Amino acid sequence: MGGAPDRLAVDLTGLEDFARTLDSVRTTMNGTRKLFNSYEAKLGSDKVSGALDSFERNWKDGRKEIDSQLEGLSKMADTAVREIKKADKDLADQLAKSAKGDGK
Repeated sequence: MGGAPDRLAVDLTGLEDFARTLDSVRTTMNGTRKLFNSYEAKLGSDKVSGALDSFERNWKDGRKEIDSQLEGLSKMADTAVREIKKADKDLADQLAKSAKGDGK
């Protein structure tokens, strides 16, 4: 992302990847119950299983807020990419039109 220092440059691919990463974190975070259940038989002790159940129940309370924040950030990143691409296309179209002598 080089270029002149007076030019705006946004790493759109990085921003898109960031949004996908946030969605992946949300999916993983919201799958803790399923993950714990898949390991329950391998844990051996009921104490360990009970501790994980307790953790998951308590984690569920705070997870809603985190999930909401991650979803909001992901949507903002997607919106920023979409709007920057749209503005870039609009400017390119105006420049092309102006170069043809139709610049009104």
